[in-house]
Parts: sequence; C-alpha cells; structure tokens
Amino acid sequence: MNGIDSCIDDEIPFTIPQKWSWIRLKNISTINMGTSPIGDSISGNNENGFEFHQGKIFFGDKYLNRSNVYTTRPIKFAEENSLLLCVRAPVGKLNITRRNVCIGRGLCTIKPYGNIRTEFLYYFLLTYEKYFAQNSTGSTFKAITSNVIFNCLFPLPSLDEQNKIIKTIEKVYSILK
Repeated sequence: MNGIDSCIDDEIPFTIPQKWSWIRLKNISTINMGTSPIGDSISGNNENGFEFHQGKIFFGDKYLNRSNVYTTRPIKFAEENSLLLCVRAPVGKLNITRRNVCIGRGLCTIKPYGNIRTEFLYYFLLTYEKYFAQNSTGSTFKAITSNVIFNCLFPLPSLDEQNKIIKTIEKVYSILK
C-alpha cells in the first residue's frame, strides 16, 4: 500500500512459530499471469516452437509433464523451477516446472525469491486450493484474479526450517506410497 505498513491481524488464519513471519506472496516471489499466444502460432509441431501450456492437462503428481502443444510466438514464460498455478477452472491446481515453458491465460507462474524453496512454497500452496476456489469469480468458469494471488498471506520460516519441513513431508509421502 504505497510503502505504508498496515495491520493484518484480522487476516491471519492461524498461529505460527515465533521466529516465522507472515508475508504476502507478492513480497516473496515474482508472479506473472499467463497470456495466450495468437491462435495461428499454436500447433502440434515443435519445430522452432516453444512448449505451451494453457491449463492443467499436462500436470503430473508434482512436476509438469511434457506438452504436445507448441507456439512459435510465445508471450509469457514460466522459468525452470517455478510453480504453475491454475487460475481458471479448475482453480488452485499446482505443479512445478523443471524447464522453461510458455504459459497461456489459464495459468500463472510463481517464481520464489532466493531465500524461499520452491518445494516449500509448493507444499504450502497445496493447502490453499480451497482458499483460491472460495476467492474465485464467474458463473460458467471460475477464475481467480492476480490480486487474490498477490495478496495471499504466506507463513515464512527460515531456510533451515523450510528444508526440515520439506524433508519431513517427502518422507511421509514416500511412506504413504
């Protein structure tokens, strides 16, 4: 808010450890909403094209699978090791990309800053799918705005604590499999 701090006490959803802090997603990452390339630049031919993703169709369990759709005129990219968030039906689905890809208007990319682990942000935002759905608009197709994403509150622990949390979550997932 124009460099002016404001009280967020009424927005805090739960108590966090004393050494953690609440921060908005826009303050710990670069967030870009996707933009679809011109229709005649999209095809199944990858010759001189960039891999293109419009929604969750090629989402894997955690990591983005390869698309069979390409564009010769990309507009927006998701960088390697970024999160892809569905901003249109189904709102809130999430994946991590291991490579640069072009994204259309059904996705946004979230690239955490250096002191934030992508995996930690991924696991946290998985818990926010319902929040994103509740803050979506539209009657035929639900969608969330950039404002909803930018202002999402995020509990930020130290990098050491993030690493411990990731290790614990991945250990539990491996046991469940």
